[in-house]
Amino acid sequence: HAGRYAVEVTNTWGCMSERRGEATLDVNGLPVVYFTANRACENKTEFSDVEPSGGTFTGWGTKNGEFIPSEVRQGTAVVTYTYTAPNGCVNSATANIEIIRLPNTPTITANGLSNNLVEVCQGDISVPLKTNVAVGSDTTYSVSYTYQWYMDGFKIPDGVAQDYVATKKGSYAVRVCNQGLCWAENPSIPVTVSQLPPPVPPVIAASSFTFCPGDLVELFVQSEDRGFFQWYKGNGKKMDEVQGEIADTYFTGEAGQYAMDYIDGYGCRSAFSNALTITEHPMPKQPEVVPSQANLYSGLDYKLLVKYPEAGDQYEWYKNTLYADVTDAAFPIKNLSDIDTGSYTVKASNQQGCFVWSEAYPLRLSRSDLFIPNIFTPNGDGINDYFQILGLDDYVENKLVMLNKRGQVIFSQKNYHNTWSGKGFSNDIYYYTLTLKRADGTSRTLYGYVHKKQ
Repeated sequence: HAGRYAVEVTNTWGCMSERRGEATLDVNGLPVVYFTANRACENKTEFSDVEPSGGTFTGWGTKNGEFIPSEVRQGTAVVTYTYTAPNGCVNSATANIEIIRLPNTPTITANGLSNNLVEVCQGDISVPLKTNVAVGSDTTYSVSYTYQWYMDGFKIPDGVAQDYVATKKGSYAVRVCNQGLCWAENPSIPVTVSQLPPPVPPVIAASSFTFCPGDLVELFVQSEDRGFFQWYKGNGKKMDEVQGEIADTYFTGEAGQYAMDYIDGYGCRSAFSNALTITEHPMPKQPEVVPSQANLYSGLDYKLLVKYPEAGDQYEWYKNTLYADVTDAAFPIKNLSDIDTGSYTVKASNQQGCFVWSEAYPLRLSRSDLFIPNIFTPNGDGINDYFQILGLDDYVENKLVMLNKRGQVIFSQKNYHNTWSGKGFSNDIYYYTLTLKRADGTSRTLYGYVHKKQ
């Protein structure tokens, strides 16, 4: 026991000596020896997780007093550590040291593919990177991985998961640690994320910038690039995709603003092409064919007319689908006969080139033994320039008398030859008396009026 010690000597006569050799005795305690960790990576060539340092190891995997985990490689090593304190006191501790396998060098897949170079389109970058790692065929030990991602050789602070999404250009690699202790000897082969230059916007053109209702305008790519295109239609403020139109040509029958973009072989989309504005012309009013008068008699002059013609429109006439060289709103017919009968249509065109057809007008002759018109137009156009009475040839004799409104005779002719034009008289209403004599000797007198109108 610790304390202060001395000695006294008594001889055989009972005499006691003085106290001699007085000294103090201190008892030193054993050193405290312990392991600070009970795991080691299989590639470690030394083990120092003990306190205090400076002792020696004995047991599996020890050599020259050192514990070398790499000599064990796998499994659990029973190791004793012995330490001699400066005061000469000795103590030891024994521990089971688990040898942790190193992860294999990890690999990276980018966008699901094992590519060392990932080229992405301009714009926001988002490339999913995934770590693949294995410990080999030995499954004796549980595997719990931790990760550290790097960009251009620098740690990514928040890159500590198995997967990482690259949002910037750069070179990405990952290191893997097993059991939170043992890092793979090498990081992965890096994956480089770069951005491709954007495709050049296409140039588009049109067969025409205007069209008539019912027509189509062809829009087409004028530049040499070929690939996948997407057409858009808008109103100058917003452009919407035209669904299904991805070819280099597009036919449209709608007014609006059109543009397209281009998708190259890498899936990169260009900016919009030049925009084209396509406009629709108005359609001319559908013409209606009417005759110059209701009853059409053989031998007289007539006109087929466009009812309410539009100013600026041009009219082309067709008889039985054959073009007749008439481009006015009136189609003149002189000395109407059976040859002139048929189906008449007119094509109305406006100044923009848009056209529309009339309904067909069937021209037929009116059948009657005598026809006396109530109007004639001596304006020199060759149509109804004379007061013509049809059917006079069926009578052996006739006499025409023309009177003005005051009852004065202004023209009289026996066996009238359809030649009175009212020359010298104003446009007005005139009255007639027509006496007719038949071959059987009977006769009749007709009274009426006619309007001279130029």
